[in-house]
Amino acid sequence: MCAFRLKIRAFRGMGDEVEASRSVLESVYDLRPDIDLREDEEASKFLEVPRSQVNALRYIDYLRRDVEGGTFLIALTRLDLFVPGLNYCFGVAMEPVAIVSTYRLSIDADRERYSLRLKKEVSHEFGHLLGLNHCKDPSCVMYFSNSIKDTDNKDYRPCKSCMKRVVDSLTLRLRFVT
Repeated sequence: MCAFRLKIRAFRGMGDEVEASRSVLESVYDLRPDIDLREDEEASKFLEVPRSQVNALRYIDYLRRDVEGGTFLIALTRLDLFVPGLNYCFGVAMEPVAIVSTYRLSIDADRERYSLRLKKEVSHEFGHLLGLNHCKDPSCVMYFSNSIKDTDNKDYRPCKSCMKRVVDSLTLRLRFVT
């Protein structure tokens, strides 16, 4: 019995991205997310025209209002993201919502590399939803990616130390349900 629901939200044109996200959440965290496909790209409501980027914090605030209690939401977007103070970001998480942008993940990437990068970013942001901070181990999925090269160099799974914290977090959540 799971103590929370996990949902992936994307617009209908992102079937491959949804499948890659679903597969990493199942293989690494043993979770089966619900899929919520939308007709349009919701993130575009928060596009800041001069920058041609989505304000990630405003988008998260919007998504948080739509999340039921006990649900984690991972929203996928093809639009570029930024948070104030950074030129761009691959993703952002503020419980109970994470957003992941595929915009920069396709740079110099074939289909396989693009899919692997997406899995790493989804796994990373989900780790934040579970309470994990950035890790100092450059091979750990929770390592902060300053560039796409950092993303390429890390694994899509947490290191042993971070995985222990994942298990502890999931166990604690289960304890409150049973």
